[in-house]
Amino acid sequence: MKRRVFGSESLVISVPARDLAAIAIPGSIFDTALLANPLLPADLRLAVDTVKSLSGGAAAPLFCVARPEMFTHGRALSWLREKIGGATDHICLSDGESAKLIPELRNHLFTYGLHSHRRAQEFKRLLRRAPELLEQFDSQVNSFHRVGTDSLAVEPAPTLAMPPRVRLVVASE
Repeated sequence: MKRRVFGSESLVISVPARDLAAIAIPGSIFDTALLANPLLPADLRLAVDTVKSLSGGAAAPLFCVARPEMFTHGRALSWLREKIGGATDHICLSDGESAKLIPELRNHLFTYGLHSHRRAQEFKRLLRRAPELLEQFDSQVNSFHRVGTDSLAVEPAPTLAMPPRVRLVVASE
């Protein structure tokens, strides 16, 4: 049985809209198997695989929510809560352009692809324009981002998550 890192057996993840534009998704909530599509960036696929390793195991539900900013309150949020069942944790996969929250869930930020200069600059710009955004996350996965000064710094607690093990096959001579 796999070790659970977050509070619930099931997790909700969200993916940047610009990456989802490359594939056809069936609705607001969809199966994460669609994120294995080779049309999606390799760093996103690796981030998804890492998140899958954080869930309670293969049988644990993992929901992907498109455009989580639509579910802020009222009927839309109630509908989402009904669809995701007892999930209490949301992992926002962020490429640096945006970081989305889902109310009433524990939100965790997982940035990927920031090795790209453009994406790193986008993330810096995001934090400069909305520094209050970072403090709304309960933790950050595999990163240590901070905003503010040393006396007033905001830094969500880091969570270390290793990607799933890759079996290497070495050809014999």
